[in-house]
Amino acid sequence: MPGINLLAVFVAGVIGACLNVLWYSKLLFGRKRTEPFKEDSVSVSQAEKVGHKVLLATPVTECIIAYVIAYLVALTGSYSFLTILELILWIWVGFAVAVLSNCVFREGRSWSEYLISISHRLISWMIMGIIIVYLSKLI
Repeated sequence: MPGINLLAVFVAGVIGACLNVLWYSKLLFGRKRTEPFKEDSVSVSQAEKVGHKVLLATPVTECIIAYVIAYLVALTGSYSFLTILELILWIWVGFAVAVLSNCVFREGRSWSEYLISISHRLISWMIMGIIIVYLSKLI
């Protein structure tokens, strides 16, 4: 098993969770995601309940993603910034772009929501990868 810096994973996961909360807040793209619920007050209250669960689960899921990124970095020896960005780009295309497209085709979500989601994943994963590489070199 490759050496993984757990401190780097934790820091990257926490920063990823903070970015997630900011990304989907009303400051950035939260309004775009809640527009369909404005007409139905029951849906708004359900969305708020789900939002609290997501807020609690986000740090855990982001730390899992950070661990996977750290594992792939250690496994491939991708400790340069350009290499980690390339690795993240391929992970993003292979997983986020491909898997999240089902939200449009199967669930009927809008293309704008899809673009918000995949751009969030790309930026978040790249930041997490840079943090992991930097802290792994530092510590």
